[in-house]
Amino acid sequence: MPSFAYRVRDPDGKESRGWLEAESEEALIELLHRQGRVILSLERKEPAKSKESTDLALRFVEPGIRSQDLALVATQLSAMVDAGLPLLRALQVLAQEMENLKLRRILFDMCLRLEAGSSLSQALASHPVFGKLFVGLAKAGEMSGKLPETLRHLAQYLERTEELRRKVRSALSYPLFLLGFSTLVVVVLMVWLIPAFSKVYEKFKAKIPGPTLLLMDLSQIIREWALEVLVGVAILGALGWILLRSERGRYLKDKLLLKVPVIGEILFRTTLARTCRTLGVLVGSGIPFLEALDLTIEATDHRVAREALSGARKAVEEGVPIARAFEETRFFPRMLISMIATGEETGRLHSMLTKAAEFYDQQVDASVKSFVALLEPAMILVLGGLVGGILFAMYLPVFTLGRAIR
Repeated sequence: MPSFAYRVRDPDGKESRGWLEAESEEALIELLHRQGRVILSLERKEPAKSKESTDLALRFVEPGIRSQDLALVATQLSAMVDAGLPLLRALQVLAQEMENLKLRRILFDMCLRLEAGSSLSQALASHPVFGKLFVGLAKAGEMSGKLPETLRHLAQYLERTEELRRKVRSALSYPLFLLGFSTLVVVVLMVWLIPAFSKVYEKFKAKIPGPTLLLMDLSQIIREWALEVLVGVAILGALGWILLRSERGRYLKDKLLLKVPVIGEILFRTTLARTCRTLGVLVGSGIPFLEALDLTIEATDHRVAREALSGARKAVEEGVPIARAFEETRFFPRMLISMIATGEETGRLHSMLTKAAEFYDQQVDASVKSFVALLEPAMILVLGGLVGGILFAMYLPVFTLGRAIR
């Protein structure tokens, strides 16, 4: 079907734009008018070019779409459909009330697709922002006739995943902030304070102790080679960025982070919680296990976990029991494998996976609290010791300065 780029004014007076496939220009005009939207412009274009140009034009004026926004869509859509509101009408109400301009435009576009005869999963699949997991669950809900329940499970999954991500981010952001602040303080001392003291000591020809001389020499090196150091850091940063953009680089980063004390344990448990929750929601929604595992692999950001899941999928496809397939990867802990085995034997795999996700959620929460509680005094001691050591070394010559003046 031909594609059309459109720009319309919505019933509430706001302007939106997008692109849509329709049988003809007349059919699209009729759909837009039925929604009470005033057509400002309508142009037939190639699908790829239309979407690319539209996204590029709107990228700088529209906010991004966060996982909280997608959870809101799933929650409200589930509530309205569960209350008996027709899917199309629920989607129209949601689109009119959505504050995020980009998501609002996408929802209106989905309304047009539903009116044109598409299913919800097909309309979702036309917008990559929803991802394969969202589309797969919507499709499973449509096939089973349990769309509101499936959307509710999806909303809970997105909310808990985002909450888990926030916990880990807060645990890592504090030490990074203190590290950055410590570096700034040391740079200020080395570049401005120490040279000022050096001039005073040279003027009075005071005897300079060894620690002070070391700091003064280090300060001079930093000031004289500052440009070279900055260029070197920039080059290393650029090389690191290029490396981390490659699949191999991301795999090495994820593997190394797992070996970092405390932080590695938090990331490992976070990955387990998210993997169990994703797989549990998919299996509980009636999606076949291999297909659910494929979607879980797609939704997993951690490259080491993704490799383990891919190995488990291959083994299950060859007829190996699920628990044994997971055990052979040597990535998943024994407790999780035991829970999977119990779920596999009793036919309650999704329930056991959900319980495992909740358990690892609690583990992450406890680990984050302990980590922050221990880290705060440790970082303060390190920062205080570092700054105090520099100041002590710089004030050592003061004890001999009195004799030099006399």
